[in-house]
Amino acid sequence: MAKRTFQGDPRLVMGPNGTTLKFIGGQPVMDAGLENYILHRLGVKEGWVGNYLFPETVNQLGTDFEEVTSGAITMRKITDIEKAGERVLAKLVETGFAESISVEVSNPTGNNLDMKVVIKRPEQDAEILSLSRVNLVWSSQLNDPAHLKL
Repeated sequence: MAKRTFQGDPRLVMGPNGTTLKFIGGQPVMDAGLENYILHRLGVKEGWVGNYLFPETVNQLGTDFEEVTSGAITMRKITDIEKAGERVLAKLVETGFAESISVEVSNPTGNNLDMKVVIKRPEQDAEILSLSRVNLVWSSQLNDPAHLKL
């Protein structure tokens, strides 16, 4: 397990003040691509200024997911969030990285949302990434990080 800790891209960790990096022994904990990909897909707004640095042939970042998740939480909103999450992450299936993607959203209390992204990769067990939104702030993978399962 320790061998994987320092391979891949620096792992982004979502917290109440945005994303940060975690370090162990002075080295950044790395992600093999799954968590970072999902956080970028779900967390970058349409029109992200960094897209201007890349040619249009490169897969541009930015979706309406954050917009879909804002506002009052209703049963329809929960369904809209699930559909938006699956739409935004469909590229994983289109590219063959995953056989299927499902997004499950619940409203455990008041202004909170819990989201579970289930990714079934070819010839592997399903992987689950958990995100929670408390008020309008998202957090992710604090107790059982997916990068330890890869």
